[in-house]
Amino acid sequence: MRQEKPRDIIALLNRIYNIELEKEIDFLVYQLADNHRLPLVLAYYTNLRLKKFQKQDYWVLYMLAANGQYERTSQVALDCYLNDNGGDTRRLFATLAFSTAILSGKESLINSIYQHVPASLQKIADLYLGRSVILASEDIPPYLEILERVLLLAGPDSLTALIEAKRHFVVDITGYIGDLFYDIKNTIWL
Repeated sequence: MRQEKPRDIIALLNRIYNIELEKEIDFLVYQLADNHRLPLVLAYYTNLRLKKFQKQDYWVLYMLAANGQYERTSQVALDCYLNDNGGDTRRLFATLAFSTAILSGKESLINSIYQHVPASLQKIADLYLGRSVILASEDIPPYLEILERVLLLAGPDSLTALIEAKRHFVVDITGYIGDLFYDIKNTIWL
């Protein structure tokens, strides 16, 4: 379906789903935001959801990120992270802020986020910025979250620096990375 024109995909989805029902629009937004491969279609349904049901939540950030607005997404996600009072989405905001900062290619943005995010993300930022760091086993989950987010948003070509970071772990994490690539390949690249 990814090779089809966005308007054709939207026309097909509008025939399958009832866009007058909030739960059906929610379903479409969640599914489209989860794999990031149809950014214009995601933008359409996110905007439709906002207009029809006045729902503006963190899925809007995924729409921005999926459409390549990495710097803006990073800044908004950081604001959300700083203003989240310990909710379930706090970690998501930190991961999204850092991932999109990496994708923006702006070292100044990464550095501005650095001082606010958890220590595990700071270690990964240090590696990405070329600083010498050793990562422990407890750093594997946040590393894989960043790697997954970057992979979903920009594809495999933008992963070189993050993949190189695997050699800084005290344990071999090649299997974890392979599992992540396999899972993503089976969900979005088939």
